[in-house]
Amino acid sequence: MEKKLLSIIIPVYNNQDQIKNLIDEILSMELREQLEILCVDDGSEDQSLQVLQSINDKNCLVLTQPHAGVSYARNLALDKATGEYITFFDADDNIDTNKFMTVLNKIKIEKPDLSIFGIYDRFIYSSEKIQLHRNYVENKRYSADEFFQNFGNLLNKHIMYSPCNKIYKRSIIERYQIRFNVECAIGEDMLFNLDYLQHVCNVRMFEEFVYLYNHDMMKISSSSRKYHENEFQF
Repeated sequence: MEKKLLSIIIPVYNNQDQIKNLIDEILSMELREQLEILCVDDGSEDQSLQVLQSINDKNCLVLTQPHAGVSYARNLALDKATGEYITFFDADDNIDTNKFMTVLNKIKIEKPDLSIFGIYDRFIYSSEKIQLHRNYVENKRYSADEFFQNFGNLLNKHIMYSPCNKIYKRSIIERYQIRFNVECAIGEDMLFNLDYLQHVCNVRMFEEFVYLYNHDMMKISSSSRKYHENEFQF
């Protein structure tokens, strides 16, 4: 069996209208045979699980659990993942497949311990009013020392919190048994990133805007957690 380059972990909770679109985007990529998609249905109350089970593709694995939250879902998928690298997507977001391909091809050559790419925040107020915000990016390779010297600046640019704009080495995650803290109600993403950063020798930042992070402002409350809302405040 060919070793997978990347495991993409997607927690799913009541995302019946969005999840297939994201999976179709991933499966449209030329590198699809090197990708492993792990979708974890977190006890959805809509038809999300049925949508996932209708996707007949050997590169897409569907896992289920009683509703326990995003950290439990991600940890379950981490236990099953086989890819050389790991990333995390939200079920109601989107990606630029061409730019994602560019980043993955660079990672195959450079093999960084941590990769960070650009995010668009898309704020949807109505079908006629949508605002896009480009988060900070740069094209640079850091040593660990250089990265931590610049960490405060990067933190203030709001690119260090989410796991959705990062690609991690699974070997580091497994060697140090890094997992999401299921006891933490807020800030678990940042805790995961801080745990991981203790063990990296280098960080590669890419200028490509890969990830489209959707904020549906028409909903009073979202059925899926959006991870910028879990930021620490310093």
